[in-house]
Amino acid sequence: MIISKCSILHFQVDWVYTQVGYVGDDLVDLPVMRQVGLSIAVADAHERVKQQADWTTQHNGAHGAVRDVCELLMEAQGTLEEQFAVYL
Repeated sequence: MIISKCSILHFQVDWVYTQVGYVGDDLVDLPVMRQVGLSIAVADAHERVKQQADWTTQHNGAHGAVRDVCELLMEAQGTLEEQFAVYL
């Protein structure tokens, strides 16, 4: 089901799987995680999902995992410290 929805988005938006990041926590997420450029598991994900993921968050889902992902992306783009500075 997720794969078919991704296929629809691929044709509607013209994106490439390797340019997509995906965050998952359960076995149903694995087919998509195997196709995308950056697969991320949350800390409390199923063990097999964490084994397949490119990166695992420090925090559990719904307890800071999205922030972990945002900070990872900003760090990769070189904007993390700039974003922090706004609030410090």
